[in-house]
Amino acid sequence: MALSDYYSEENGVERCGCREVWLEILDAYKDEMEENRVQMLQYFEAGDIKNFTVTVHSLKSSSRVVGADALADYAMRLEEYGKAEQADKIKEELDGLSEMCIEYRKALDEL
Repeated sequence: MALSDYYSEENGVERCGCREVWLEILDAYKDEMEENRVQMLQYFEAGDIKNFTVTVHSLKSSSRVVGADALADYAMRLEEYGKAEQADKIKEELDGLSEMCIEYRKALDEL
């Protein structure tokens, strides 16, 4: 899997200002994404929709900055479900978002 299969360098560089900064942010994003992934699962399992939604919002925003637009779009959908307190819809799609995070994180291993 190539980095470009998951991350838009063009969008990431545009949003971060330059390629060097984008690469630095991607490095930090790798760990942050995993923390967010684990936290969102824990919050949902505990029935804490409010903090689940905050965590998914953070994942969405940071993903958008680095050019992981498909992941950001997926997280945005779950964020909207959280705001509407639609736990059933979150439950249907949460595993998919978690798996997507894992795939995107693996793509960063080539950095």
